[in-house]
Amino acid sequence: MKLSKKLTECQLAKLIDRSTADKITEFEKKSSTPIALWAFGGLGAFAIILGLVSVIASNWMQTPDWVKLAAALVLCLTIALTLYRVISRENPSARAQWLRVALIV
Repeated sequence: MKLSKKLTECQLAKLIDRSTADKITEFEKKSSTPIALWAFGGLGAFAIILGLVSVIASNWMQTPDWVKLAAALVLCLTIALTLYRVISRENPSARAQWLRVALIV
């Protein structure tokens, strides 16, 4: 890990002490995000959305206009209300952050 190497260098240079290095390590462990999980989750969400868009696009001409408009409005309203609820809770958990980013995208 690059961080532990840098912290060891700072300790040897007498820039920080052991307790400070431990606090920095603990903070970084708490605030780190699993990049692989985000990447695979993003690819999965992209594949599902692409499939849905393909199905809708293949039937676009046969779908009545009022259905298209109603579906768009309901989808936008649902996303907006869900995003508002997630943001207003101020939950710092990883799941809440994941949901927040997914809804924003």
